[in-house]
Amino acid sequence: MHLLAEFSIVIEKPPAVVFAFAADLARFGQWFPGVVAIHAEDTSPPAAMGKRYRETVTLPLGGRREIDIVVVDADPGRRLVTEGEFPPLLPRMEMRFDPAGSGDATLFDWRMYSRGATLRAAAMRVPARALMQGRAEAGLAKLKALLEAEWAAAPHGQAS
Repeated sequence: MHLLAEFSIVIEKPPAVVFAFAADLARFGQWFPGVVAIHAEDTSPPAAMGKRYRETVTLPLGGRREIDIVVVDADPGRRLVTEGEFPPLLPRMEMRFDPAGSGDATLFDWRMYSRGATLRAAAMRVPARALMQGRAEAGLAKLKALLEAEWAAAPHGQAS
């Protein structure tokens, strides 16, 4: 695997709160740039092993692409790993949620890898790194703002 992007941020909400929002990938488009739409393909709970999503993303040179995504590893409240079918890059997203400070905050680590091993994948990794790093930084900043400003104020702990 090849690292494409990584970013970490402290969010002033407990790990369980951050995980509940971020690991529900049906909400991914609310905070991650380039995600036009994402919806669950099955009725299993968010972050369940084998959970399937279909994501529509914008491409750097224009246009859109649908990507099938599956949860391949999860430790509820602590970690979520997905893999997508987007050849030749074959993305793998890893999210980790650790207590920060007194435990009322979360250190959220986000990483995107390429599982692609072809020459075409290698050629695409360079531009993909810059694109995904920028999206990661903007996305995690937006997630932080959403959770810190809205989550606690919304009814039943759900962001609007």
